[in-house]
Amino acid sequence: MGLSRRLSFLCLVQVLVAFEFSAINVAFPELRSSLSISSGQASYLLTGYAVTFASMLLLGGRLSDRFGGYAVLCISMPLFAVSSALAALAHAFLPLLVARLLQGAFAALCAPAALSIITQLADEKDRNRLIAYWSGAGAIGFAIGVVAGGAIVQLSGWRMVFWVCALMALVIGVFMPPMFGKFADRLQKSGHALWGSVLFACASGACVAWIAILADPQIALRMHIGLGLLVLGLGVAFWWQQRCSAVPEFPPAFLSRGNILRANLIGFVATVAGGSMVFLASDIMLNELGWAPGLVGFVFLPDAIAAAVGARIAPVVTVRWGFFATSVVALLSIALGMGMIAVAPASPWELALAVIVAGSSLVGFGLVLAAAATFIEASSVLNDDEHGRSAGLISATQQWGIGIGTALLVSAGHAWHESLSLDPVRLSILGGGLFALAFAGLTRAISHRWLAH
Repeated sequence: MGLSRRLSFLCLVQVLVAFEFSAINVAFPELRSSLSISSGQASYLLTGYAVTFASMLLLGGRLSDRFGGYAVLCISMPLFAVSSALAALAHAFLPLLVARLLQGAFAALCAPAALSIITQLADEKDRNRLIAYWSGAGAIGFAIGVVAGGAIVQLSGWRMVFWVCALMALVIGVFMPPMFGKFADRLQKSGHALWGSVLFACASGACVAWIAILADPQIALRMHIGLGLLVLGLGVAFWWQQRCSAVPEFPPAFLSRGNILRANLIGFVATVAGGSMVFLASDIMLNELGWAPGLVGFVFLPDAIAAAVGARIAPVVTVRWGFFATSVVALLSIALGMGMIAVAPASPWELALAVIVAGSSLVGFGLVLAAAATFIEASSVLNDDEHGRSAGLISATQQWGIGIGTALLVSAGHAWHESLSLDPVRLSILGGGLFALAFAGLTRAISHRWLAH
């Protein structure tokens, strides 16, 4: 088997991470009933995974730089399988929450490790194509999780979702040594300390957790104050450590590169605008239109196909049109898709289905096109010891965009729905479309000015 095919195998890591994240959403109704937990507790099972996943991504990237992506993946993949098995065996809320936190942490170590192997071992010709496959794998895994999750829960119960994730992780872990062991010595390693990454993980994790509980009226005021002070203290510690370190986590020479800045900015903006699409569109279909969960899952299959198309053409259009033009196309696709979903009619259901399928497909296409373009743009200027840092930073930026975008759009929808007499969920979706449209125009204007100089 050639090296290119071996590297394609690593895209299964992205499929697994996306599958787990989406499949568990379908399992939550039965899970809540089985464990007799409240809706608030169920939301913490979702946000808990997201908190540790987003906050640990950069540390996962730096561990890959320090010890090599092969070593990190060989350790973190079995640990992800163990945490999934613990979730399947949990019989109460607290053990399940701990298992979900561990799942998010180990997933955050797996993803940048696999991506760093791809960007280091692939030659320049194959790198862009494999990065495109990587971006498309996330969308495909998400769609498979939505559809297969419902079937798994219906046939075998919610615990089987976690057992399937554990089995997938074990399969990947078993095939890693024979496929990549002989290439491990080719992976660059650095001697950099990890204190900055650890502090960043703690500070960002505490910050996300603080934001997640701000709207919970059951949390005492002293808890809000205490967690806010912890965020401030960790943030100051990280700033001081970076200032005093001879090798800071974010060296000025790294962050000052235009490619790095542009890639992270577009990745963040695209996910702020469209990262909440599946969550918000599912709300419309389930609660407003009253569609069955199985139908809702199948609605997102064309979204996965469109995302795969976006991933496939990303290397070609990024090279031919340039990063700016590709980003504008991606943002316009997100804007149009979000707008279509926002104005989808309630009846007849056939027309509503057609509009939502078309809109979600446009958003999926734009999100993956933007994601692939950002990885391609950033990887073009990396030194040998920066692949993990770049992969972790861009992945974390996109996860922050999803979290912040969802919170802002939902809040804006509820704030304006009374004065505008419109559904808050549709307003939230429309807000994401308008944000993407505005930033597409701004990106176009900036690109003209940049090219002129």
